[in-house]
Amino acid sequence: VPPTETQTFTPTYTESPLPPGTTLVFSGGVPVFPVPGGVGVPIGGSGTCLGGGQGGFAAIAARDTTMGCAVGAAVGVNTAVQDFEGGRMVWVSAVGDIPAGAIYVLYNTGGYQRFADTWIEGVDSVDAPGGGGAPPGRSAPIRGFGKVWGVNSSVRAALGWALGGEQGGTAQVQRFAAGEMVYVAVWGQTLVMNSATGQWRFEAVAF
Repeated sequence: VPPTETQTFTPTYTESPLPPGTTLVFSGGVPVFPVPGGVGVPIGGSGTCLGGGQGGFAAIAARDTTMGCAVGAAVGVNTAVQDFEGGRMVWVSAVGDIPAGAIYVLYNTGGYQRFADTWIEGVDSVDAPGGGGAPPGRSAPIRGFGKVWGVNSSVRAALGWALGGEQGGTAQVQRFAAGEMVYVAVWGQTLVMNSATGQWRFEAVAF
């Protein structure tokens, strides 16, 4: 059984400087990585093509040519996930080879957003802004998830309440020309976020 944040796992939400030339836009006071059309795109780095991906990511990229070539190495990271009425949230401690934490919001409609993780231990509130009044069996997210959910009314409206607590674990992340692939160990599946289609999906492929 994967550890939960309330038991033995504590995500390390640390602030890391973004690479030179990275531009952030803001949504509800929270910095968001560049998201043309409302979807995630690679950030930082040279964007040099490094081939078709590593591990199981290579097989996915070979079938889905809209992802383009890999533009960063596959990197092992810490992760946390949480289910909501209208989707999921996924935290990664780094966006592949980019040393900056991020939070993905995956909507049941198939669309997604990526937010910079700006939650700071001891500075920001653990509780989500406006997170009171959850109905029975539901709750507001906390920490980094809570900050994104609490200050972005559109995210809060689309996701609704959390169905349970966070689950922590590990992941592999690799950047591609049109998005990212994230193998989430707790799910045993690869999350493919495709900025060419504006959609996310699961692939039953391990890294």
